[in-house]
Amino acid sequence: YGSVMRGFTAASRKRRAEAATKGEEPQPQRMWSFREGLQVMVTALAERLAKNIVLGVSVNKITRQTDGTWLLQGEGQESWPAEVVVFTSPSQEQASALAELDQSLATELADIPYTQVAVVALGFRESDLPKQNLDGFGYIAPQHTKRDILGVQWCSSIFPGRAPAGMVLWRALCGGWNRPEILGWDEARLVSAVRAELQVAMGVTAPPTFVQIVRWPRAIPQYHVGHLARLGRVDERLKAFPGLFLGGNAYRGIALNDCTEQAELLAGQVADYCAAIF
Repeated sequence: YGSVMRGFTAASRKRRAEAATKGEEPQPQRMWSFREGLQVMVTALAERLAKNIVLGVSVNKITRQTDGTWLLQGEGQESWPAEVVVFTSPSQEQASALAELDQSLATELADIPYTQVAVVALGFRESDLPKQNLDGFGYIAPQHTKRDILGVQWCSSIFPGRAPAGMVLWRALCGGWNRPEILGWDEARLVSAVRAELQVAMGVTAPPTFVQIVRWPRAIPQYHVGHLARLGRVDERLKAFPGLFLGGNAYRGIALNDCTEQAELLAGQVADYCAAIF
């Protein structure tokens, strides 16, 4: 289709047309993804870049050269010169790399708080689950209850093909702002807590056939009162460093849609800057 979004739109129109032909109601809009996951898009973009991508390295410091260009320094003697730097890692990593360049800017970035989240993925046999309608996104636990889970996503219901036939894949999120201590629980305690919550909420008593845990010490940036004022101060500091651009979900939206929108705006700013200097 020449575009991922045009492809999604065309597929939606086709489904509505097929439903109308059969005299059926079209399915409500739902979330979509690539069959092999979002990495498909990242890989496709990388393959179309003119130059090779450097992977598996750390940028520990960013310094400005006397001619106005930039030098990215890695571990040991590794370094990479650049005319433009677009920095989209978590804000604490940005702060660390920019500390020598501008301590005030680095402090603003380092002070953006993050929640801690443990993600517990569980696979179940469909036959072991209570008979109920799982055609949905999942559920969220009310935050004021401070339960052991934040919510559960029914991954294989949202994206068919995420689990083998006859199986379901769910993902429980634990921790968050009110329960940061959960991140330190060992695997057995985490799984036991999630199973107890699933029994209360959904009546699930069967043991999972698959378990995988991923811990995120800095999972989701938090926009506390004063966040917009902080961004104003960051933008003001950046005026002293043309060619340095900051992005990522720590600033103006944490969700994928927000980051995509901000990335487009950021790309426009970089393009305008490049057009002015080259």
